[in-house]
Amino acid sequence: MLQHGAVWEAALPGLHRAGWLAKLYAADDADGMLRQALAVLDALPETGTRLDRRVLASNIARNPHALDDSEPLAALALALLSAAGITSFAQRSRAAWDAVGVDCDDLAGGLIAVGIHPAGWHLPAGAAVTLPPRELASCRWPQGPVTRPWTFVTENPSVASAAADLAATGVPVRLLCTSGTPSAVEIAAIARLIDAGWQIAIRADFDAAGIAHVAAVLGAAPSSRPWRMGASDYEQSLSTGGTVPLAHVGDTPWEPALGTAMRAHGLAAFEEAMLPDLLADLRLGEPP
Repeated sequence: MLQHGAVWEAALPGLHRAGWLAKLYAADDADGMLRQALAVLDALPETGTRLDRRVLASNIARNPHALDDSEPLAALALALLSAAGITSFAQRSRAAWDAVGVDCDDLAGGLIAVGIHPAGWHLPAGAAVTLPPRELASCRWPQGPVTRPWTFVTENPSVASAAADLAATGVPVRLLCTSGTPSAVEIAAIARLIDAGWQIAIRADFDAAGIAHVAAVLGAAPSSRPWRMGASDYEQSLSTGGTVPLAHVGDTPWEPALGTAMRAHGLAAFEEAMLPDLLADLRLGEPP
């Protein structure tokens, strides 16, 4: 059980910075909402065990939807976890819940797959399907081919959609899409491709979250290759976009010059800006 006083003391500065103290003061039942949020933290599963988010919500609030993303109780519980340093404000809700052992519906979300599917699956050539967390948790991948055994990993569904269009023409595309921040289950499933003889080419947006995504996959599968994730690629992306301010950039150990360039420009750039080059790589079957 978490010590409420210690959690509150640790969380207070972060809650203040995030504007949560003002929200609590304005709430009709701030004390009741705070008690329930702390009860959620008390009921988090022990290390090494998992709990479904709807079961957790039902146990605490007698409402299985009380911890859905749109609910104030969910927002406050996640804010407490982040402000106390247990999770991070930068994490999306599914990733934050995953980090404390809470599963957000193992049939929703997952990886979009084009041309690469678990062993034993039989799908039409070029089909795009979603592999849910339930399948990703234990799936085995087919053995990689001897030549060009590359599976590409992207962040954005728009890239996956274009890849599916390319696959529909008969090009043997192999691509997985995280649709944003990958969960621990998704990262582990991607890393298992290495065990089956595949090589991984990983990329994401040139923003704080995208850099973190690439770093997370490289941490789980160090033999992966960053896919057009260098300083020159970033500069090229800025030439056709890049008007969104960039507040923070993490380290880019695969190419330190990338982090330097991103901090110098202070602008994010997105995968869609490089779509013609990405499709050319998919057509070739290997990264440059």
